[in-house]
Amino acid sequence: MIKKYLKKTAEYALGNAFNKTLLILLIPIFTKNMLPEEYAVYSNFMIFITFAGFFYSLGLQQSIFSHFYDEHTDEYRYTFINSVFITIIFFGIFLSLFVFVFRNFFAIIMVRSNEFSHLFYYIPVIIFCDTLYSMTLNFLNIMEQSRKFAILSSIRTIILVTLIIFYAITHNFSIQTIFLLMMIAAFSGSLAAFICLRKYLKNISKTLTAKHLFSMKLTREILKFGLIMIPGAIAMHLLRISDRYMITYLGGTTVKAALHQVGIYSLGYRVGLIMQFVVSLISLVYFPYAMKISKTSFAKESYRKLFKNYIIIGGIFAFIIILFSREIFQLFVDERYWEGIGIVAFGVISSFLTGVFNILNISFYIRKSAKSIALAVSFGAILNISLNFIFIPLWGNIGAGFSSIISFFFIVIYELIQSERIFKIGNNYFYIQFSLFFLAIPTIYNLYCKSEFLLIRIVISILFAIIGIYFFLRNYKEFFVNEKRNEARAS
Repeated sequence: MIKKYLKKTAEYALGNAFNKTLLILLIPIFTKNMLPEEYAVYSNFMIFITFAGFFYSLGLQQSIFSHFYDEHTDEYRYTFINSVFITIIFFGIFLSLFVFVFRNFFAIIMVRSNEFSHLFYYIPVIIFCDTLYSMTLNFLNIMEQSRKFAILSSIRTIILVTLIIFYAITHNFSIQTIFLLMMIAAFSGSLAAFICLRKYLKNISKTLTAKHLFSMKLTREILKFGLIMIPGAIAMHLLRISDRYMITYLGGTTVKAALHQVGIYSLGYRVGLIMQFVVSLISLVYFPYAMKISKTSFAKESYRKLFKNYIIIGGIFAFIIILFSREIFQLFVDERYWEGIGIVAFGVISSFLTGVFNILNISFYIRKSAKSIALAVSFGAILNISLNFIFIPLWGNIGAGFSSIISFFFIVIYELIQSERIFKIGNNYFYIQFSLFFLAIPTIYNLYCKSEFLLIRIVISILFAIIGIYFFLRNYKEFFVNEKRNEARAS
């Protein structure tokens, strides 16, 4: 078992790291070829794509994790997978037509101008194809097909990065070009996903006596859980991006000035999302396993260890990113964006807290209590928007960053209280409190200290890295040894 999960972790980690590295390569290309105002347009339309994606997916990503293992038969899985995709395709075509018809309205909403409404010739196709692509990845993840997941998840990124680099070299680079290339990459990724999924369904159908492509009863059941998650998913998205959108309207006296601030903030925040590498790795490796063991006697002990290990190891990773955010910027980002160095910490800490939030959500997935998650993120989104109205006019981008952290901290504490109430695990609030104090040190340094102290920072980082690696290796081995012993006891 230890070797099995070491292998899965390595495959997920390599695939994840490969994708993140390729996407990081886009940062110097974008910042060299785009003004902050242009990057703001790109960023705001990406916000729309992500936002619309929640409606296209109907919240079924969460339903997959909650319902896929309700039955352990090939008949159930065959019907389950087909029902999900038939539902998504039907609604996706309708929503794509809707987005296209109202393209001028959406363009004005996102960037205060219909100058870029022509981009909506590409955007509906991008959202539709990406929904099919991501849903296939979710199925591979829940089935713990780590190698196929790593390969398939890289295809779209490789195509996109290759095309963008080619167009950047040929000096034929524009916002319209970016979205055209995104559409090509999204279509290619969805085609690869279709081939992968078709092969799996063909294999399991060989043993079936009766094939049911669609089940209305099953679809109602998964939609019942998924649709409840949409408001929560939207609220979570608002929690993540409302700061950028509100800077568009509150961050400057003119449209150009506001978009300039959005561009600076978005780029700084995006660099901070390097922390998502750890967050997504936890979700990919552990969550399918967490749902498998949910009914065992050792489940709570396993969840408690994950919570503690993530905060310690993830906190060290976040600390190092923040501490060297100046060097990261100078290495990858054009000088026109350097005023966003101080924003990196807000992206890192928000991502770190998102990881804590996701871990706490395991309790709600087990109890199939989607309302609690939706309620938490809804309160967090309302708090974030309210704080942005106050802080952005006062402190600009820094105010937006603090609004984000305060809101994420609120939903984490709320989720901790609620998760312990419905499925008591014994997670300790102290770890969250200490980690934020720990991350505040490099954050304050980046905001208010202009001295380099590079050697001191390197020494500190090496020390923490050694501690983190030691802690990881010790706990990783201990974790899987305990799991093996507990599973043997349970059987």
